[in-house]
Amino acid sequence: MMMYSKNIFYFRRFLLACIFITFSSISVFAQEEPKFKRENQATEQRELVVLVSERNLNLNPHTSSFSVESQIMNANYEGLFSYNPKTLQSENAICEGFKISRDQKTWTFFIRPEAKFSNGEKITAYDVKNSWMTLLSTENAPFASLLDVISGAKEYRTGLAPSENVSITAKDEKTLVIRLTTPVEYFPNILCHASFAVVHPNKLVSSGPFKISGKTKDYISFAKNEYYWDAENVLLPSIKFVISSNLDENTYQYNNGKIDWAIDGIESSKVLSFNDLSLAPQFGTEYMFFRPVHEPWNNAKLRNSLLSAVPWEELQKNSIVKAKSLLIPLPGYPDIFGVSEYDLESAIELLKEADYGNILEYAVTEEDWSTEKAAEQLEKLSESPLSLIIAIPATDYSLSLAALLRQSWAKLGVNLIVQQLPSEKYFQTINAIDADILTYNWIGDFADPMAFLELFRSDSGLNISGWKDKIYDELLMESSTCKTDERFEKLSEAEQYLLDQGMVIPISHTISLNILDRNIVKGWYENAMNIHPLKYLYIGEKQKLPNVVLLNTDN
Repeated sequence: MMMYSKNIFYFRRFLLACIFITFSSISVFAQEEPKFKRENQATEQRELVVLVSERNLNLNPHTSSFSVESQIMNANYEGLFSYNPKTLQSENAICEGFKISRDQKTWTFFIRPEAKFSNGEKITAYDVKNSWMTLLSTENAPFASLLDVISGAKEYRTGLAPSENVSITAKDEKTLVIRLTTPVEYFPNILCHASFAVVHPNKLVSSGPFKISGKTKDYISFAKNEYYWDAENVLLPSIKFVISSNLDENTYQYNNGKIDWAIDGIESSKVLSFNDLSLAPQFGTEYMFFRPVHEPWNNAKLRNSLLSAVPWEELQKNSIVKAKSLLIPLPGYPDIFGVSEYDLESAIELLKEADYGNILEYAVTEEDWSTEKAAEQLEKLSESPLSLIIAIPATDYSLSLAALLRQSWAKLGVNLIVQQLPSEKYFQTINAIDADILTYNWIGDFADPMAFLELFRSDSGLNISGWKDKIYDELLMESSTCKTDERFEKLSEAEQYLLDQGMVIPISHTISLNILDRNIVKGWYENAMNIHPLKYLYIGEKQKLPNVVLLNTDN
């Protein structure tokens, strides 16, 4: 899922000052099943108030892609499986059980007889099938391609075959049978995502633990779904998501106990209790990537020439956890030879091998960049026959990275043109931006390397780079037929190949920041995808003391 927060840059300096984390000593995903139990349960529950910063929220599970949207949607949407709040592994939800054939390609799911929509209608296997078929037929549905493992799904999704060819069969109300093209052992983990939830034709009708009870530009409220199959274990009567980007007001309201949990939108340095800051490593990466749809940037040697000229230490100086590869290291996943060190000589050699040695005459040295010759040299650089466009969100942080790359690549005679767009517009329209390099921040949607490697598969709906490579696709395909202990080895080969093709400029592995008092908000656990199933949350006994700090104080 795409991570986007308008206020992430307010947190960056504070985080750097407060923590230092190395992933070599942290397991991103819990290795043991939690023993979930509710402790210190208050006798009376109340509405949980959650803060998110102001943005255009897309709460259509078929087309949404941002992490905060997934967090909100797990209130009113649920599918066959849901996330375990600690491990993020799949747990049976609307599906009460399943079986797999001997060849591991036929999966049979059994729907709970007590599963109902919020209007009291029974949820059946037909509803699951209809939801998935709607997803496959929805234009610009980013996660639909994850169903390509189902026989006939890819052909139907891409308009090459009719719906009848998709091997999703509702045998009766309780039984759903699907046939895969290849064994996929992590299939239930994929199906936890909101895209694969059961969706009623009436979008106001819920399949999850809560149902929408009100919506304005300032908030979205949910009431408990009394028809939910596990309603007796949902303790909260309601949840309200407040939408605001007024940092001072939001911080004041949090310190006064009017907000229980801030996903973002708060000035973290002004929170009264430092213990309320929840920092956790994420299964996520901030990176730049090439969109090699225009010549000559479809030339891997040329891309690698630029990467060899990147001053990595300077580029990553503000990164809490510096990234050398696309994936955060996972238990059992082989080491990757990530990005190389800065090597201008190698960059020049690769430039020559790509038949662009002639542009070196336009090169601007580091000394010339900072002297009175700079204007003259930059004018000369603008005439270089080798230029490319980098599109970035209009933030000081992104601009500083782009400026560093522009200066670094000028040493090769390459002219980098910087295009800035408003942050919200940038991330919402990134598919349509005509640029050679873009920046991205991705959190895996399920606990598997494919959550990232799928981003560059040729036919993936998540592939916004436009890069298509037969060798890479074949490595991913081969991994699906490997035994469990060999699969990660093959996937690491695919990632290494991706990096060797010079497609990715990794910057950092991400850290999540939530603000809440976990003595009040119970059932909430730090986890690597920063998704917190709302059905498990409840209010503890402790109450927040009144805020003695004045609003808008500078002290």
